[in-house]
Amino acid sequence: MKKIIIYAPSYSDKVGGTIALHKLCHIINEIGGQAYLYPMFRSVVINKRVFGKAIWSIFKDSIRPLYKRYKVNPSFNTPVLKSLPKNMGQYIVIYPEITFGNPLNAKNIVRWLLHNPGFHTNTIHFGINEFYIKYHHGFDEFTHYKSFSSKNILQIKHYPTELYNLQNTSQKRSGTAYCLRKGVGKKIVHDLRDSILIDGKSHQEIAKIFKTVKCFISYDTNTAFSHLAVLCGCDSVVIPDENITEENWYPNPKDRYGIAYGFENIEKSQSTKHMLESEIKNIELINIEQTKKFIDDINAYFGLTVMSQQSSNSIFKKIKLYIEAARKISIIKKVSKVDDVVPYLISSWHHGFAYFIGKLNGQKVFIKTSDEFFYLCNDIAAAKILKDKVLTPKILEVISLEKFEIVIFEFIEGDTVAPHDLINHVEIIPQLTTIINEINKVGITHRDIKLNNFLIDKNKNIYVIDFTFSMSIDPNLHFKELDASNKKELKILDSIGESDNPSQHHWNDKFSLNKIIEKVVKYCEVLGYRNSILDETYLNTKEFDNKFSYLYNSKKIK
Repeated sequence: MKKIIIYAPSYSDKVGGTIALHKLCHIINEIGGQAYLYPMFRSVVINKRVFGKAIWSIFKDSIRPLYKRYKVNPSFNTPVLKSLPKNMGQYIVIYPEITFGNPLNAKNIVRWLLHNPGFHTNTIHFGINEFYIKYHHGFDEFTHYKSFSSKNILQIKHYPTELYNLQNTSQKRSGTAYCLRKGVGKKIVHDLRDSILIDGKSHQEIAKIFKTVKCFISYDTNTAFSHLAVLCGCDSVVIPDENITEENWYPNPKDRYGIAYGFENIEKSQSTKHMLESEIKNIELINIEQTKKFIDDINAYFGLTVMSQQSSNSIFKKIKLYIEAARKISIIKKVSKVDDVVPYLISSWHHGFAYFIGKLNGQKVFIKTSDEFFYLCNDIAAAKILKDKVLTPKILEVISLEKFEIVIFEFIEGDTVAPHDLINHVEIIPQLTTIINEINKVGITHRDIKLNNFLIDKNKNIYVIDFTFSMSIDPNLHFKELDASNKKELKILDSIGESDNPSQHHWNDKFSLNKIIEKVVKYCEVLGYRNSILDETYLNTKEFDNKFSYLYNSKKIK
C-alpha cells in the first residue's frame, strides 16, 4: 500500500465533507496503511478582472497559520504534514472535488467526488490520468478526458451516536426543525411557525432539538442529519430536488431507511426506522471494506502494487501490465467469439492468471486465463463434478493453446460475500456450510475457502468459485496437483488458504470457514455489540471432520 496524502480543510463537525476526508485518513492508518492530512489552502485564478481579490485571498491564506490552528479530530489517527515530501511521485494525493487544479503538484491524483463536480464552485479544473470515485451512486455520472471514473463508491460515514440516540427524549414532542445547507435557494414548503433552523448549531444543540421536535425537514438532499434525526426518534423528511426520483436520490434502499423523500412518504419511512440502528452498527465495518477496495483500486490504477512498492521503476511495471493485458486480449479475440474484452479485477492478477470480461453472443461473460501455471483443468473438473450439487458459474467455452489456457464462464451479476453480509443475514452461514459439505462429499478439498470465493447474486443465491488449486485424493476425479519440488509452485502451496488453515500444507475447508466466522464475531465485539445468532452459529461450526481434511505429503516438499 502506497503512502497517501489527503488534501483537507481544518476539521469541523459541522461539515460532512470535511468529516469524511479526515475519517478516511483515520481508517487507512487503522488498517495498516500510511496516510497524512495536508491542510487545504485557497486556489485562485489570477486575471485582470479579479486580480486584487485573488492577491488578497493568497495573502490571507499565507498568514492564516499565524492566527488559526489547523484542527483535527482528537479521536482520529490523522497525522498532519507540515511540508510536502520531495518524492511526490511515490505518493497518491486525494483531492475533494472542490479542489481547483493540482495545488500540491501531485503525480498520482485521486478526486473524491463528495458532491457533483462544480456544485459548490461553479468551476471544474481537473487534469488527465486521474482517478475519480463518487461518494454515492446518487450523484451524476462524471467522466473526464483521459481519466478513469470508478464504478465503485467510497461512502465513508461517521455518526456520533453518543449524542444522537433515544436517551432523554421528550415524551411530548412539538414543532419541527429544518436545515438548508446545500439546499439554499429551494422554495420553503413547510410552515416556519414553531420551526427551528439548525444550520450553524453545534451537534450538542442539534441533538437536543431532535429529541424534542416531531419532524426534521431537510432541504439538503445529502446530509447525515437526516439519519441522525431518525436516531433521536423524530420523523425525517427530505424535500426532493426537481426531476430526481427517490431511486435516483439514493439507489440503495438501505440509505433511505427511516427517511421520507417528500412528506407523502412519511408513513413508509416510519416502517423502516427500526432498521436504521442495526445498519449504522455496521457502518464502521462497511467503511473498512470500502476503503480496502478503494486502496486496491487506486494502487492498481497507478501501477503501485505491493510488488512494486520497493521499486523506483513502477512506471515500467505499469506499462508491462497493460502490455500484458493487451496481448492477452488480442489472443482471446483471435481464438474465440468474445467481443468487447476488457481487463477485470486487474489488482487480483497473479502468477500468470489474468481476468477479463466481455460479451459472447450478446451475453456478458467472465474470462479466466493462465500462461504460467496450467491448472484451469481443476476449475473445469469441479464444474462437471459439482453440477446439480452446488451453484458454480457455468462454463461456456474452454480453449487450450500450447502456452495459454482460456476458460469462459457466465458472468454472475452480484458481489463477493462480505463480513457485513454474515452479520446482517446469518442465514448465509448455513448455506456456506452446506456448500462445503457438498464439495467435500464428492472427494474435493477446495483449499482456498475465503469470502472472496463466494458470490451472492441479486436473488441471494450463493455461488462458489475458484477451484484452480483445489485437490482430491481420488485419482478418478482427475485433479492436477501442484508440484512441491518446483520452487514457484511451492510458493503457491505455501500461500493457499492464507492464515485460515489448521497448519501449513494442511487444509480443512470447514476449519477455514470457522476461522472466517470467528473473525466476524470479533468484529462485532470491536464494534461494541454482540450478535447472539452469529455467536451460536460460530459455536456450531467448531466441529470438524478430519476425513474432509487434506494434508499434503510433507515428504514431497523439499
